[in-house]
This record gives sequence, C-alpha cells and structure tokens, in this order.
Amino acid sequence: MKSSEGQLEEILGQLIILEEQPGLEQYESARIKAKEAAAQVCSDPMLLAWRDQAEDKYWPSYECGTHKRPPWIVWAAARGANLTVRIGQRWFFYFLCWREKG
Repeated sequence: MKSSEGQLEEILGQLIILEEQPGLEQYESARIKAKEAAAQVCSDPMLLAWRDQAEDKYWPSYECGTHKRPPWIVWAAARGANLTVRIGQRWFFYFLCWREKG
C-alpha cells in the first residue's frame, strides 16, 4: 500500500506520527519508541499488530478476514485498536488504549 489513500486505510483510531530517526530501522527499537509515544496519551497501551512497510513484514503474519483488508488491520480492528503510531513512512503500530490520560 504505497498510495496516501492506502496509508489512510491503515490508520485505526487516533494517529500519532513520529519522525524517522537513526536507530529506528530495527523492529525492537521502533516498537519501544511507539509504545513510549502511546503511553503519552493512554495508560498501559497494548500492542495488537504492526507493519514494516520497507521490508513488507507484519504481524500477525497469517491470513484472516475476507482479504479486502490486510490481515494486520483485520486482527487489530477486531480486537479494538484505537491508536495508531506511525514512524516515518516505514512503521505502523496498532494499540488498544484502555484509559486515556488526563
């Protein structure tokens, strides 16, 4: 999904956009940065799914749904994802926020 319209289809709930930074190429460092950003707006955010557009990797990596939407979106949406953290144009992380802060 390279078009801007496709990227809009990959947003669930509130969107937080972070700039790409050196060191965030790897999943683990990007995941930590995304969770820190999610924790700024809600208590105890739960990561439900993710996508690395640059490497075309995602989790869950199995098929689900009707194939009209990508499996990571179907999985996260079905579990109540209400926050997306995007890091640059590469990473998308989908969280369920239990309680909003403040």
